[in-house]
Amino acid sequence: MASYSHKNLADDVPDNIDWVEKGVVNHIKYQGRCGSCWVFSVVAAVEGIMGIISGKLPVLSEQQLIDCDFTSYGCRGGYPDNAFKFIIQNQGIASQDIYTYHGMDRICNAMKTAEYTVRIKGFADVPLGEDELMKAVAQQPIAVVIAASRREFQSCRHGVFNGDCGSQLDHVVVVVGNSWDVASGGGGYMRIQRGGGSSKGMCGLASEASYPIA
Repeated sequence: MASYSHKNLADDVPDNIDWVEKGVVNHIKYQGRCGSCWVFSVVAAVEGIMGIISGKLPVLSEQQLIDCDFTSYGCRGGYPDNAFKFIIQNQGIASQDIYTYHGMDRICNAMKTAEYTVRIKGFADVPLGEDELMKAVAQQPIAVVIAASRREFQSCRHGVFNGDCGSQLDHVVVVVGNSWDVASGGGGYMRIQRGGGSSKGMCGLASEASYPIA
């Protein structure tokens, strides 16, 4: 019902695309001690495609997914595809103003969850590989699962990361750009090397990626 085939995107991928510069990525949000990375990546991806399509960037609710997506585990983790399915089945997702973030597991507020701000009609999984991921990122921000358990990864604050991430896919982020530039990260963003020789990409970022379809 909700899953769509990955689009046959053009092979002509721009060398540099930055969805932050294009104004379709909100300011960095803070998840706190809650293991809600999966929620933040999905919400950022949905905000991004809505900003691209409408020209207006919404600020959507992470807490609604933590509380109400019973196929995932709230602050103990979850899966982007399940979150996309919840948004579709719920007929939308509320704004952050309506359903405020608390950074903890709470009881689902049925009244607030019905006050959706935007809808999506589906989602698609990106085929394995950096080339496919780059094609997808050229069209919108993409939710990806990565390995991020190693100290070297967690302590990276600048430059382009090409070190040890770990081997287990245990963190979810949103890819908001594609650039060959060697520039500093920071401010809540991180640059990860591409073209590292593995079809799964550095830190496995091209292993499990998906995006909403509006």
